[in-house]
Amino acid sequence: MSLFPTRLQIKSAVADKLPFEGDIDSMIQEMQDRLYDAGVAPGSRREVDLDFSTARVTWNLLQVVQIDAGTYDGLVGVRDNEKPNSRMSWKVRDVEVEHQSPGGGANFFLDHGIHEVTTGVFKRIYQVPNILVDNDEVFKFLFKIQSPTISLDADEVFVKSVYVAKLGLMAIGYENEGDPRAPTAMQSFLANADQVQKRTDGVKHRYVGFSTGIRHKPSNRM
Repeated sequence: MSLFPTRLQIKSAVADKLPFEGDIDSMIQEMQDRLYDAGVAPGSRREVDLDFSTARVTWNLLQVVQIDAGTYDGLVGVRDNEKPNSRMSWKVRDVEVEHQSPGGGANFFLDHGIHEVTTGVFKRIYQVPNILVDNDEVFKFLFKIQSPTISLDADEVFVKSVYVAKLGLMAIGYENEGDPRAPTAMQSFLANADQVQKRTDGVKHRYVGFSTGIRHKPSNRM
C-alpha cells in the first residue's frame, strides 16, 4: 500500500469542499512545492560533500561555489566535516543583504541567484563567507530538492494524509485571493505536515520554514 495519496484521491476527497475557484491540479502542485520548500516532504533535502580545493572557484572576482541549476532547488545551509559532530555551520542569505547592510553577509553564504557562467550553462552562485575564502577542506552542503512535477491523476502527491493536503489547499486558496488568513493557514499546514511526518518517521529535530515572503507566492506552474 502506498504511503502517499494520488492526485485523484485528493481531488475526490476535497475538491467540492474548497470555497475557491481555480485550477485544482495547479493548487495541488503548489501545495507539494511548499512541502518541499519547507523541508517537510520526504526526500526534500540532500546533504552533499564538497571539496573546496576544487569546488571553490573565482567568479566576478569573488570566491564562490557554483551548483548546477537543474540539480538542486537551492541551498539550505553548510557545516564543517568534523567528526563525530560538526563544530561550525553557516546559514544562507540573499545577496540583497549586502546592498541593505554592507558587510552584513560576511559570515553567510550569499545567494547570487542563477547566472549563465558559460554559453548555455547556468549555475546557482553562492559566495563563500570571508572566513572560508582560503579554505581547501571538505564541507557538507544541505540542498533543497526540486518538487517533482505532478502530471497525472494517478501520480502520487508527497503529502502523508488527505487532511493535511486539504489544509495546504485552503492556505494556497487564501493566498490566491489575498485573504489575510493566508499566513496563519500556511503555518498550520506546514506544522501539521511536520507532525504527521514525525509520527511515521519518528521524532527528528528539523527546521520547518514558515516564511511567507514574496518568493513563496503561488507558482501555479503549467
